[in-house]
Amino acid sequence: MVKRAMLEWERYTCLRFMQAKSSDQNVIVFRNNKGCYSQLGMVGGEQDRTILHELGHAIGLVHEHQLPNRDDYVEILTDNVHPDWLMEFTKYTLEAVDQMNVPYDYSSIMHFGDTTYSKDGVSKTIRVKNPEKEIIIGKVEMLSFMDVKVVNKMYKCTASCENKHKNLVECDSWAKAGDCESYPQWMIRNCQKSCGACDKPILTQAPTTTPTTDIENGIRVWMAADIALTITVIVILVAVIIAMKRRIPRNEYEVAVNRDGPYRQSHSYMDLNPTSLI
Repeated sequence: MVKRAMLEWERYTCLRFMQAKSSDQNVIVFRNNKGCYSQLGMVGGEQDRTILHELGHAIGLVHEHQLPNRDDYVEILTDNVHPDWLMEFTKYTLEAVDQMNVPYDYSSIMHFGDTTYSKDGVSKTIRVKNPEKEIIIGKVEMLSFMDVKVVNKMYKCTASCENKHKNLVECDSWAKAGDCESYPQWMIRNCQKSCGACDKPILTQAPTTTPTTDIENGIRVWMAADIALTITVIVILVAVIIAMKRRIPRNEYEVAVNRDGPYRQSHSYMDLNPTSLI
């Protein structure tokens, strides 16, 4: 699980986690302790970490609901917060935190849930100002687009960055349409430069699956529909041609059999009584 969390950060950023050597002084140490906590950024010496959220702290991220602009997006209900954890809801100043011009993100891996650290475990400690986002905060299990973007900016990961998707115009178009936020996994992996979230993947083990997104599905559905339509048209044309070849040329037989007879204009070959041909 720890390695999977590290791979997730490595997949979308230029950060690389390496096995510590005895000579390394500044390292991250993972311990199976009660609860989860982490120092913010590198403080020197050993640091305790647990999984994706805590790795975010080790990298240098603060809680989303502690950002300087948090009051525009959430309200902290301090009366419901357990006294021992009030410090986890303190708002940072603009001087203390650089948001790197990255907007507030309800879906950030660094965001608390709406009842986190409540006195009774059920009362809300965070009230979102956009009710639609209430089901999102604190429930995501993967990095958001904004998580990746801010870290890539912090570590200047965009120095040598190119889109992997072969059609660069499509990447720019999708990015402008907001698909970097709507479909982050596919877009960040294939249109990094257009999304402003570049990475240089040097994974020890490549991902075994390719993320499926609505973009990919949409392309597949469109192609499948186009192929199906083409096949249908071809089948219809072939059927028409076969039918035309099998059709009996009635007038031709009529003229051949009744060249001078009284039935030339009023009857066809199929209408004649066989005895009239004798």
